[in-house]
Amino acid sequence: SEDTEIGIIRDGEIHLKWRGSSDNGLTFDGRVALEASTTGDQIDENWGRVQGAFGELLIGGADTAMNEYGDVGIVTPALPLNYFDSDISAVPGGGVGFMGKDDALSIRLGNRNIGLGAAGTLKAGVSYQPNADTDGSDDTNYGFASRGPGLAPKDQIALGASWKAPKGAPFRAEIGGGYLTADGPGAEDLYHAGIELGFGGFDVAALYELEDGAGPDTDFYGLGAQYGTGPWTVGGGVLFSEGGEERTVATFGASYALAPGVTAAAAAEYGDLAGDGRDSGDGAAATLHIEF
Repeated sequence: SEDTEIGIIRDGEIHLKWRGSSDNGLTFDGRVALEASTTGDQIDENWGRVQGAFGELLIGGADTAMNEYGDVGIVTPALPLNYFDSDISAVPGGGVGFMGKDDALSIRLGNRNIGLGAAGTLKAGVSYQPNADTDGSDDTNYGFASRGPGLAPKDQIALGASWKAPKGAPFRAEIGGGYLTADGPGAEDLYHAGIELGFGGFDVAALYELEDGAGPDTDFYGLGAQYGTGPWTVGGGVLFSEGGEERTVATFGASYALAPGVTAAAAAEYGDLAGDGRDSGDGAAATLHIEF
């Protein structure tokens, strides 16, 4: 059979939010993210949170602390195609996305605004998921027993942290990373480190990730850059991996802000799954992003 030359994609969510506060200074909020199309994971993130001087305590379906507090190292305006987390891929499994980004039921504790005075700000946290497999169609309550005969829970513990330069600095800078360890089926250790730098309209970013699982280790390297002026932003990046899984993905694109919350974008991508040019492909896409 022949591949489809032109396709139509859509991706949308409806966010239901609530927020309140108490006389003792605590703030309570929550969110339910409902997919705007039929899918096996119809309800995405769904959580409740309490915030105070101590930071924040969140319970529900949400990203791990590694992703939430340490997701540094990506910069590109190309909404339809991204060298690290692409919606359309020139080859199967093109982008990888931030490791540890899942919405399984979890308990997460952290602080997003640890002031360091003239040295900037720090955010850090830890999360625990009794069973990472509760994301998706099994996104429901998780008790104290494994789900079904012979099925063991895949529990995950994650740490994440990042530092950001103070707002008055002559440049923009952020450094972060994290660690995730999972036991049970699919046991693995994940490591992430990234940096983002900016000056004027220019921004650059780099990352390194290590996936240490049952098979050979895989090392991921990413580098991206962008330039913004007025409503325009142009940029792209490249991701490659070596070890247990070899791939290369490169993208380039631009976006234009049509109005507040409305952005048009277009991008092209080249991907090589085997890392040797034998299983390669390319693609392009244009999108209209509307948020309100």
